[in-house]
Amino acid sequence: MVRSIFVSIFLAAVVSLVASDLSAATPDGLGGSGDPGFRFQGGREGAPELSPDFEKRRTEAIAGDAEAANLLGFLYVRGRGVAQDHTEAFRWYGLAAQRGHTEAQFNLALMHQFGLGTPRDPDQAFVWYRRAADGGNTFARFNLGQIYLFGTGVSIDHATAAKWFRLAADQGHATAQLNLGFLYFVGRGVERDIATALSWYRRAAQQGERDAQVNLANLLYSGAPDVAADDDAPDDASAAAVGTQLETRARVTIDHAAAARWYRRAADSGHPEAQLNLGALYLRGHGVEKDTAQALEWFHRAAAGGNAAAQYNIGLLHEAGRGVAQSDAEAAIWYRRAAEGEHHEARFNLGVMYEYGRGVPRDAAVARDLYRQSATQGNASARYNLGNLLYKGAPGVLADADAGANWLEAAAELGHARAQFNLGVLYARGHGRPRDPAQATAWYRKSADQGHDAAQLALGIAHATGEGAPRNFVEAYRWFAIAARTGNPQAARNRDRAAKALSPDDLIRGQDLVRDWLTAHGVSK
Repeated sequence: MVRSIFVSIFLAAVVSLVASDLSAATPDGLGGSGDPGFRFQGGREGAPELSPDFEKRRTEAIAGDAEAANLLGFLYVRGRGVAQDHTEAFRWYGLAAQRGHTEAQFNLALMHQFGLGTPRDPDQAFVWYRRAADGGNTFARFNLGQIYLFGTGVSIDHATAAKWFRLAADQGHATAQLNLGFLYFVGRGVERDIATALSWYRRAAQQGERDAQVNLANLLYSGAPDVAADDDAPDDASAAAVGTQLETRARVTIDHAAAARWYRRAADSGHPEAQLNLGALYLRGHGVEKDTAQALEWFHRAAAGGNAAAQYNIGLLHEAGRGVAQSDAEAAIWYRRAAEGEHHEARFNLGVMYEYGRGVPRDAAVARDLYRQSATQGNASARYNLGNLLYKGAPGVLADADAGANWLEAAAELGHARAQFNLGVLYARGHGRPRDPAQATAWYRKSADQGHDAAQLALGIAHATGEGAPRNFVEAYRWFAIAARTGNPQAARNRDRAAKALSPDDLIRGQDLVRDWLTAHGVSK
């Protein structure tokens, strides 16, 4: 048996940090991050523009003007009006920093951190970040938060990271607000508090922080413990009127319309995950009018940005012929793109297409490789299909019962009902596993409890024959009767035979067991 194509639409869950590890970052203007935590600062807010008289500024700096010295450092590091010279920049930043200029202290920390104009020295970078932060520099406070969050040159300390993020966040640093919200969301360094996380996400989102907009939308879409949110402000409302926040212990409030608005804000600014999620809302009609064409439009935008989940979703829609002409070949193209982005469901679906020659030439070896890639990512269905393919063999794939059984067991351990049943069969027959009726019955039971009718039938037979389970006709009747409800004809025949063999009291007991199982598993009688 082979798992059918996965058909649900992926909704990204981007409740995460946006800040990267400082050790892997680069300063703005020098080939890397645009995050304000990495920008060299050229002067205090309201400081005069550079005078054309460069020598005058130089004279002022030598005379002790820290602002002029910091400005000279900025010009040298950027190569504005002078040849770029990191050594000179480092010298002028150092003079200004020693005179207590907090922006220069921050800039000097960057020079030490990235080895610009001086050998790389994380310890000195930390010293100058700390001085600048103690002097109130927002960006230094943010970077110290990152240093403690990621353990860059220090031990990881989430509480201290939260402290510095809070100081920067209170000064309006949007990414610090995002990161502080995340720490509250997961309860690292602070007591877990979803309402406070939501509040910080909203403050960052109102400043245009795209990841915060997505995180806020995710919470509004899925809800969260201990919080109910009212975020129904119109799109043109002021930032202060985006919505109110209510706390409740009794319920979770979901607001798809508010989620859609925040996804759209981030999506309009090019955020791929927001584009993906907005597409999913249009496909489902959650918070917006259901519109498959709009869903495809947003999926295509996200896919153009390299989002593998969006590429996968486009493949699903082409395969199903939903909003587009049905085309297995086109679906395979999009699955391949997503698979190249390591999307495990896309790898699995593309493997199915190769195994059965749908939209691509039939090629069991390619299917095997794709299944293996997906299986190693933890995809239970890929493990199941790989196990079956290896067990049976196919052109280009040698049969290997032991390897097949190993992958079936790997799928079974993840709760895959058909894999559990097949593994039980292997134990019952001694194929790829030592013959062990008790193990077979144990796997049948796990599969049967998930509603697999063949496993229910097999479990009934085990109880009827006493092979692998205690002989018990009441139990046998129970499992035959449950399996028969799915339309399994052999189970129905066995149920009727077992019923004839039971006393009236035992039959009532068996019927009670059936009813109890159906009730426990939410099956209508």
